[in-house]
Amino acid sequence: MTKKFTVELTYDLPIFMHVNVEAASVEQACEVALRADDWSSAKEDWNGCGETYVTGIWEGEDAEYKADCLPIPINVGRP
Repeated sequence: MTKKFTVELTYDLPIFMHVNVEAASVEQACEVALRADDWSSAKEDWNGCGETYVTGIWEGEDAEYKADCLPIPINVGRP
């Protein structure tokens, strides 16, 4: 006999932006850029998505967060 499960799947989506900085060296340019806090020009990198992995599983249909989350088997969890 089969059971019904609700399985939550996730993938990582990189977000990137380009920052123009003035600096005396490559290292300094990286440090300055890392302090940037205006992400309004950010873009999604769909080509750089990570693999899909299981982040939650519950017994029952539409059971997410309504029941205890079941242990995720190690071979299907996050890579």
